[in-house]
Formats: sequence, C-alpha cells, structure tokens
Amino acid sequence: LENKLKTRTIYDKTLRKDGIIKKIISKILPVIEEKVNKRSKEILGVEIIMRVEEGDILIELDKEGKIMESGTWSGSEKFLIELLLRDEISKLCK
Repeated sequence: LENKLKTRTIYDKTLRKDGIIKKIISKILPVIEEKVNKRSKEILGVEIIMRVEEGDILIELDKEGKIMESGTWSGSEKFLIELLLRDEISKLCK
C-alpha cells in the first residue's frame, strides 16, 4: 500500500500544471508558434504570440505592433488561427 501511495504521488506531481507536462509544452510552443506564424502572416497579416502563464497557454495576436488578447479577435481571426494551430499540431503528432 505504501509503494502504491508513493507511485501515485510521483504520478500526480508529473501531471500537475507545473510538472513535466509544462516542460514539454514550454519546449514545443515555440515550434508551433513559428510554424503557425509563417502561414498567419501570409493569410491574415498577423503573428501569434504563445506563452505559458500559471499553467495555462495564452495566445495573443500581434497586429501591426498592437497586441490583442483572444477575446478581442474577430470571428474570422479566431477561426483561421484555430485552424492553423490544429493543422500544425496534427503535423507534429504524425
């Protein structure tokens, strides 16, 4: 029982927002950001900025030097950025 409890504690620590998942996401975000930006500049004329803050992934748009939080994006910007993100993530998972 004690061994199972120790194993569970280690498992829980690795899956916390500040655990190994955060380290993996922090390494992969710049790759995703770069690939999405190549296409978003061409299609929308904007760049995305991705970062991890308090365990959450934040995405903002840089539109001609003006930083825009996701709540202020137009419907088409949201749709196209989401589509680009999904496409690049799916490519990385292959």
